[in-house]
Amino acid sequence: MADPLTPLQEKWTLALVRGDAVDVLYQPTAKGAEYHDLTIPNAILEGPRGTGKSIILRNDAHIHALMEPGMAYLIVRRTMPELRKSHLRFIEREMHRLGGTFNKTESIAYYPNGSLGYYGHCETEADVMIYLSSEFARVYFDEITTFPGSMILKLASCVRVPEGSSWVAALRGGTNPLGESADFILRWFVTKQVPAEESDEYDPNDYTAIRMRPEDNPHMDWAQYRRRLANLPEHVRKAWLDGEWVIEGVYFSDFKPQKDGQPWHVIDEAPVYRDVPLDADRPPAGVAIYRVLDYGFDPDPAVCLWIGILPSGRAVVFKERTWWRTTAIEVGKAIQRESVGMRVSETLCDPTLFDNQKATGSSVADLIEAQGIALTPSVNDRIAAGYAIHEWLNGLIDGTPKLQLLRYGCPHLIRTLPQIRQDKNHPEKIANGNDHYVMALSYFAMGNAVPSIEVTERVRKPWERAYYGAYRIGSDNVREAR
Repeated sequence: MADPLTPLQEKWTLALVRGDAVDVLYQPTAKGAEYHDLTIPNAILEGPRGTGKSIILRNDAHIHALMEPGMAYLIVRRTMPELRKSHLRFIEREMHRLGGTFNKTESIAYYPNGSLGYYGHCETEADVMIYLSSEFARVYFDEITTFPGSMILKLASCVRVPEGSSWVAALRGGTNPLGESADFILRWFVTKQVPAEESDEYDPNDYTAIRMRPEDNPHMDWAQYRRRLANLPEHVRKAWLDGEWVIEGVYFSDFKPQKDGQPWHVIDEAPVYRDVPLDADRPPAGVAIYRVLDYGFDPDPAVCLWIGILPSGRAVVFKERTWWRTTAIEVGKAIQRESVGMRVSETLCDPTLFDNQKATGSSVADLIEAQGIALTPSVNDRIAAGYAIHEWLNGLIDGTPKLQLLRYGCPHLIRTLPQIRQDKNHPEKIANGNDHYVMALSYFAMGNAVPSIEVTERVRKPWERAYYGAYRIGSDNVREAR
């Protein structure tokens, strides 16, 4: 016997009354009713396959088209074959039952109250342009993670309602936690961790996600479905069966903030050496301080990282700074101010900064060095960069990672490092993207940075002190110089 409907399910049941007969066209699940009841501007359904997300999306569109005469909505899939295999299989029959029609040539649903439903696909940027001049009260992205983030934001600009209407302009989506923009959707709708430089108008209160689980679709034979997916790769099974968020093509899968429940590549406290923390205004003597610079103006920022190498060889990124639309001269001055009290061993950078700028007669490196920042060109190679960072991430010193990041010192590096993707055509290469902090790190990783020579104290006879000094390199070798 079926469970009785909740009041919310009854509220959003779609039925037609014909005389004494009631024709139930759609009866939502509990999660479906919760989704229909949302008034927040941007919302998605997320979870494993087979939970009925597409059905909920399409019926949400039907419900609002019937409730709001004269409105228009858009349902998009990434490709036309996907659209044909999903919504277009059912829409003609559904529109007939609703008293409307569906024009196959135009892919437009015509409702009896004047509302319109557009069904389309967006495979390329040219496809996006078709919709940008249109106005839709609601836009539905089915399998939203298959769309690039930039495409989602562009289509979102079409979501508008007439002034004074009671309609709610809404962006809606449904998705498995796997796909091209999985990290974008996860940050915008689920974790709501969107930095200001990505969007200075993002408001986390305008976004939400409803989590779906296998039990939310009682009509699915889940045991049979699990057997059918048993031979798929593990990360696909986790996404499609368990609804776990998976970022495909991650380049630095060996970056682990924690390991066995303990801090690993990300630490919460700065290392202390000679009773002085690494991130003090004047870092401890005996620690080599390196700076790395990846310069940009607009749309790319300028990024500088400060990295300390302890005498043991362990490196810690303890500080980062970012500048947007800032000239090379001002960036150089800012780096100087941010480095007061530090004994900087070297400042490594992108070698292209030394290319002469015809417009000014000087290179970017010339302008920065004029502010007292001596620059050393590193290597700009996206294959070598990835390999070099891998070496630092996987190296161990006394059971501790050779490279660690201070959580409060470099939050943007920590955020973007796991988002870096493999190039689709060359998996060994770092793909273009939000890679400014990671590329800065690579200049350090490829720059042959070494620990400082640490001065040791040793009691000497009075007549020796004028002629001899003792130095310890690292922590083992001792040599004397005259």
